[in-house]
Amino acid sequence: MKILIIIGLIFLLLFSFGCTTTQKGAFGGAAVGAGAGAIIGHNTHHGSGKGAIVGSLVGGLVGALAGDAYENHQENQRLRRENAVQNYSEGYWASYQDIWGHTL
Repeated sequence: MKILIIIGLIFLLLFSFGCTTTQKGAFGGAAVGAGAGAIIGHNTHHGSGKGAIVGSLVGGLVGALAGDAYENHQENQRLRRENAVQNYSEGYWASYQDIWGHTL
């Protein structure tokens, strides 16, 4: 049984290399949610299996939302940097505050 778990974890690790941040967040959230749901389900006498299913669904959703928000943040930062370099090279800005809209 331990060998199957280890093989499954290795497979998931290798599979996650090709995933986006949103997908990685969903996988991680589902795994953490399943573990937490199983513990909570066992302690509340609703059953570990039901708790794991609910936990993995909720954790997967929260993880996907967090991963998507992070991807959007990274894309916004990249666009701001590109725009700042473009505008600065054309002589439009003279200070950090003008470029980023806030002070250090």
